[in-house]
Amino acid sequence: MSTSTTDDPRVPSGLHGLDDILHGGLPPGHSYLVHGQPGSGKTTLGMQFAMEGARRGEKALYVTNCETVGQIEFMARGHGWSLDGVDVHYLDTGEILGEEGEQSLFHVNEVAFPRTLDTLAKAVDEARPDRLVLDSLTELRLLAAEPRAFRRELLSLTRFLTEMGCTSLLFDDASADVSTLASVVNGLVDLEQVPRNYGPDRRRVRVRKLRGTDFRSGYHDFRIQRGGIRVFPRIEQNGQRDEVADDRLCSGVAGLDELIGDGIVRGSSVLFQGSTGGGKSTLAAQFAVAAAERGESSTICVFDESRGMLLKRTESLGIDVRRHAEEGRIDVIEIDPAELTPGEFSHRIRRDVEERGIRLLVIDSLNGYVHAMADERMLLVHLHELSSYLGSHGVTVLSILAEHGALGAVASTVEDLSYISDAVLYFRHFEYAGEVRRCVSVHKNRGGGHEHTIREIELGSRGVHVGEPLRNFRGVLSGSPEYVSDDIPERGEGRDDDRI
Repeated sequence: MSTSTTDDPRVPSGLHGLDDILHGGLPPGHSYLVHGQPGSGKTTLGMQFAMEGARRGEKALYVTNCETVGQIEFMARGHGWSLDGVDVHYLDTGEILGEEGEQSLFHVNEVAFPRTLDTLAKAVDEARPDRLVLDSLTELRLLAAEPRAFRRELLSLTRFLTEMGCTSLLFDDASADVSTLASVVNGLVDLEQVPRNYGPDRRRVRVRKLRGTDFRSGYHDFRIQRGGIRVFPRIEQNGQRDEVADDRLCSGVAGLDELIGDGIVRGSSVLFQGSTGGGKSTLAAQFAVAAAERGESSTICVFDESRGMLLKRTESLGIDVRRHAEEGRIDVIEIDPAELTPGEFSHRIRRDVEERGIRLLVIDSLNGYVHAMADERMLLVHLHELSSYLGSHGVTVLSILAEHGALGAVASTVEDLSYISDAVLYFRHFEYAGEVRRCVSVHKNRGGGHEHTIREIELGSRGVHVGEPLRNFRGVLSGSPEYVSDDIPERGEGRDDDRI
C-alpha cells in the first residue's frame, strides 16, 4: 500500500466504522468492487452509500438488475429510510431485448450483453451522477459470451465513469472469480458471512485493495440491524504507548493493597485467577467502587451473571456498585456470549474510553469471553491488542479467570493468559477447623514489589477484609494444606457472614 499524495477529499461511505477503516472514505472518481455472497449486506451498503451522497447534495444513481425499484424501496422502508434524492433505475434485460430476445439467428448473449451495457451507459450519461451503485455484476456476467468480453466491457465502463468523475460501487457475488477484475477497479472490499456453531452468523468486512492510499487492513466485524450496517473497526495500537502517570490504583482494602504493593499500577493489565467462589468478582467490584469514590469512571463487563444479580450480590456485601451505577460512574454491561463478536466488544470498550473517559475495565470473566469468540485460537492476540490500546490510554484492566474442579483446572484455550498480564493475583480455597476459607496471593507484578505472602479473604455484610499473612500453613496453594501451628488467625469480628 502506498500513501496518497493528493489533496482530494475523501468520499464518505455513509458507514462511520467503514470510513474509519478507509481513513475518511474512498478516493473520489474511481470504481470499487464490493464482493460477497448473497445476504452478506451488499445491497444495504449500497443504499447507505447512495443516501449519504443525496444527504450531501450529490447526484446519486442506484442501478439494479436483480431487484425491482419496488423491492429496493421496500428494503429501504424496512430500515426506516427514505430514498428521496436517490435515482433508482431498474435495468430490465427482458425489456431491453424485447421480441429480439426470441430470435435464433444469433446467440442471445451476443445481443443481450452489448445492448444491456449500452442501456446502462445511456442511463449513467443522462443522470451524470456523482455516485453510482451497480447491483450487480453477476447478472451482467451471465449475459456475456465469455470472460474476456466481460472484462473488456467492464474496463470500458470504469474508464467512462472515471472520466465523468463518478465514484462507483460495483457489486459481485462471492462465487465469482474476482482475480480477473481486481486490476480493473481501484479498490476491492470483501463482505463475509461466517456461520457459527451456535448463535447468529458472524459478519466481517475486509478491504483487500485500495490504490494510492493507506487503510486499516484485516477483518473487521459488522452487524446488519434496523437502520443499516454498523461496522466495528478492529483496534490497532500503533507505535509506543503514551506516557501514563506513575500512580497506583488502590482497592480501599488495606490488606489487599499492602499485598499488591500499595495498589495496582495504573494502565496495567491484571489477571485475577483462581477457583470458583474465591472472591475474584467481589474484589474486582471493590476496585471499581474505590475508583468511583475518587471520581473516576469504570466499566464492568459481565459475561457469567446478570447485571441485577451482580448489583444485588455486591449490595449484600456492603459494596455500593448500585449507587455508583445509578449515578453514572460505573457502567455494568450484561453481555450475551452467543450474540457478541470480538469487534463489537472492542468497539464498545473503545467508545467508553473515548466518550466516558473510563479509567478501569473489569472483564468478568475471560471464561465467558472465550465462548464469545468465533475463533478461540485468536483469543490471546485479540486480548493483547485490546490491553495494549487500553494501557496506552491509562486504563487499568482487571480480567477474571475462573478455574474449575478440586485442583483448579483451566481450559487449554485460556491457560496461557498470564503472559500478557502485568500482574497475577491467585485465589484459592483452603480448609481449617471444618470451614472452607479463601485466600489470595500475588504471583507476578511487573509494576514493582509485592508481598510473597498468602492472605485470607473474608467477605461479609460489612464488606471485604484481607487479613494478615497466613504464616502457619504450608501447602495452601497445592490444594492439600498442612497446619504447622495451632496459632491460626481468628476471623475478623462481625465477619461471620460469608456471602458472595
